[in-house]
Amino acid sequence: MIASRSEIHPADVASHYDDLDQFYREVWGEHVHHGLWLRGDETRARAVEQLAELVAREAQAGPGRRICDIGCGYGATARLLAALGAEVTAVTISPAQFSVAQDRQTGTANPNFVQGTLLQNDFASDQCDAAMAIERSGEMPRLALRF
Repeated sequence: MIASRSEIHPADVASHYDDLDQFYREVWGEHVHHGLWLRGDETRARAVEQLAELVAREAQAGPGRRICDIGCGYGATARLLAALGAEVTAVTISPAQFSVAQDRQTGTANPNFVQGTLLQNDFASDQCDAAMAIERSGEMPRLALRF
């Protein structure tokens, strides 16, 4: 894993995503992560959805399951998990991404979007049954996450 030689401050991470907000939406779309090509002929959009679906299966998303989506971006994967019946807490450090996720909320409290960082939160230790972080684990220090 590549690790920074200097301390990475949450405000710097938030600023990075906010500064590149429009670019990321144009390039990555709703999910803001790479894709999973199973056959090789999928569109980029379908490959991105396939990766989110794989993570949902691995997290056993479904009714009664509580899942934390770490680095939820614009909330597309969190909404997929919620559509499968899971109760989702979706965390993003970026005010711009949080705003878009909130704007795309469909009148329900699930997923519950939280602007902040997983490493500094007031979550109960048993709040989630599973946690997922698509392409965000490299930004986390090597320590036990609080759940």
